[in-house]
Amino acid sequence: LRCAELEAASSQTRATISELQEKLKAAEAAVVAAEQAAAANSQRLVDLASSEHAEQLQKIRQELSEAKGAAEREQQRRKEVEAQLGDRAKSQSAQLDTMRSDREKEREAAPPEPA
Repeated sequence: LRCAELEAASSQTRATISELQEKLKAAEAAVVAAEQAAAANSQRLVDLASSEHAEQLQKIRQELSEAKGAAEREQQRRKEVEAQLGDRAKSQSAQLDTMRSDREKEREAAPPEPA
C-alpha cells in the first residue's frame, strides 16, 4: 500500500514537473517575444527620431537658405545705394566745380573796383 502511495505521489510530482516545464517554456517564449517587440519598438523610435531630425534639418537648411538669400539681396541693395550715392557725390562735385569756375570767370570779367 505504501509503495502504491509513493508511486501515485511520484506520478503526481512528474505531472507537476511536466506542467511547470511547459509553463517555463511558455514564459521563455513570452520573454523572447517581448524582447523582439522591444527591439522592434526601439528601432521604430530610432527611425522616428531620425525622420524627425531629418525634417528639422531640412527646415533649418531652408531657413538658412532664405536668410542667405535675404543677406545677398540686402548686400546688393547696399551696393546699389552706394553706387547711387557715389554718382550723386560726383554730380554735386562737378556742379560745385562748374559754379566755382563760373564765379572765377565773373570775377575776371568784372571791371576792377575803384580804390
